[in-house]
Amino acid sequence: MSPALVKGAGRAWSPPEPPPDPQFERRRQLLLWVAIALIGLLSLSFALRFGLQGQQRLAQLQLGYLGVALGAAWLLHAGLVRDAALFLVLASALGIAVNAWWADLPQHGTPRTLHLYLIPLLLLARFWLSREPRLLRSATSASLLLLLGLLCVLDNPFAQPLVLPPGEHRRLAWAVPVLAAVLFALLTRLQELDLHDQLRLELDLATALAEDELSLHFQPQCDATGRPFGAEALVRWQHPQLGAVSPARFVALAERSGLILALGEQVARKACAFAARCQQQPGLRDLSIAINVSAAQFQDEAAFERLLQTVQAAQLPVGSIKFELTESLIVQDQASLRARLARCQAAGIRTALDDFGTGHASLASLRGLPFDQLKIDQGFVKNLGRHARAEALAQSVIQLGRELGLEVVAEGVETAEHLALLQGMGCSRFQGYWFARPLQEDEALAWLQRRRATESTSA
Repeated sequence: MSPALVKGAGRAWSPPEPPPDPQFERRRQLLLWVAIALIGLLSLSFALRFGLQGQQRLAQLQLGYLGVALGAAWLLHAGLVRDAALFLVLASALGIAVNAWWADLPQHGTPRTLHLYLIPLLLLARFWLSREPRLLRSATSASLLLLLGLLCVLDNPFAQPLVLPPGEHRRLAWAVPVLAAVLFALLTRLQELDLHDQLRLELDLATALAEDELSLHFQPQCDATGRPFGAEALVRWQHPQLGAVSPARFVALAERSGLILALGEQVARKACAFAARCQQQPGLRDLSIAINVSAAQFQDEAAFERLLQTVQAAQLPVGSIKFELTESLIVQDQASLRARLARCQAAGIRTALDDFGTGHASLASLRGLPFDQLKIDQGFVKNLGRHARAEALAQSVIQLGRELGLEVVAEGVETAEHLALLQGMGCSRFQGYWFARPLQEDEALAWLQRRRATESTSA
């Protein structure tokens, strides 16, 4: 596979990623299963009711909702949570429109009411997609509001005959508003609970940052023989009530709340302190400590300057600190990115493009950008030996790094098979549980000293 195709191929085969907010993800999936079950049961009950009344076309129409529920259940079972939510929302909205314009026609002074279900459906969509990109959320909400407006204005645009018996229509006219109101109240309460949890956790995170309660773990980076050449700093938070909070959760929260700059500065300060401790050990002075730098921190001029000042104040040798940056920066202003990478280079700070191959960078976009290292996304590495696509992408990244003269590090190496396959592709630098898990600061320092001491004894 050509390195120039990494960008498109990475999007076509997306490696699994941990959810940014596990608690929210559990709520979202639970609510999806509840909605699927509710739609399925209502579909069967109404289909049976209309079938017994001899309204076969109405019964068949209700079974369409059952198809929607089964389709969403299949997607959810396959782990495609966002796709399941979108499918359920849009297909349900379409079903409401078809039923409203074909069966729930205003008659004998009784208004249409089925369109009221779009209101709780809108709340569901906003909750299910609340962690998705803003454009997706806005487009979905706008579509539902537009459909609601059309159903309010257009009584019978297709000149359909009345198919619903008057008595059934009158019962529908009072039952639907009541059920829609109950659903609206329940969903509003659910959103209030979610907002309360987010605000409480945000406040706790701000307090933890102010009181310096976050800690760093360090995961060694090694060559094929197990000799460490560096370590990556990984932030951890031990909440007093919740226990260990997943970094995927609180880092995403920090990005949404604006606390990411303070978090990044604290991580940089502690990582530099660890690098200074390594400098005090004769056998560890050539190690490079990697710091994950958020796009917001790298793009904000004042935050970037503070970051450089933090590293420079530690008075570390050239190459002791490495900034790991995400691919999302590649699609920003490349002139500004190039200038800041050059500033890092001049300050003796190495730079790495993290999780490479997942969507934004290509050979053309990388040319001229003074990165020192590419890191193969762990999602590709974990699927080596199981998916040919993952192997092709990993090989392509290694080839691309070789062509650009960049060091390539493979993340997520967990088995001997991973190591052997990557070595066969020409990769010589690794990170993962096969070598070491993330360790607390003192444990990491001791582990690095032991490995270097073993190497010296062997020599």
